[in-house]
Order: sequence, then structure tokens, then C-alpha cells
Amino acid sequence: MANINRVAYAVSDSSPKGDEEETRSYWTRVGVTFLNRDESETVVLDAIPVNGRLVLQEPKKAEEDES
Repeated sequence: MANINRVAYAVSDSSPKGDEEETRSYWTRVGVTFLNRDESETVVLDAIPVNGRLVLQEPKKAEEDES
């Protein structure tokens, strides 16, 4: 099985009742990337972020163990 190179998250911001001081970010895992032999990456998405904001991060140890 291939190793996960990065984890893709859709990030959305929400502020309750329009209060900008209490804005929270919600991170939802939507996919992963795999490193190819030529060091390019293949992105596999289970969902597409509605706002177009996608963040790629190194997987945490627990996420690596899931693959």
C-alpha cells in the first residue's frame, strides 16, 4: 500500500451571529496525496471544498498508521 504524503483539508471559517472576534476555523479531511516515482504528487479527493480553500499538511503519526 502506498504511503500518504500529505493530507488534504477543506477549511471554512464561521463566526457565530456575525461576531468577527469569535471566528472559528473548521477543518474537514477531504483527501490525501501520494508521492510518485518522479516526485510529483497524485491528489485523491473524497470531496471538493465549496469555498475553494484546500490546505495540504504532513500527516500526523496516527494518520500514517491508518493507510
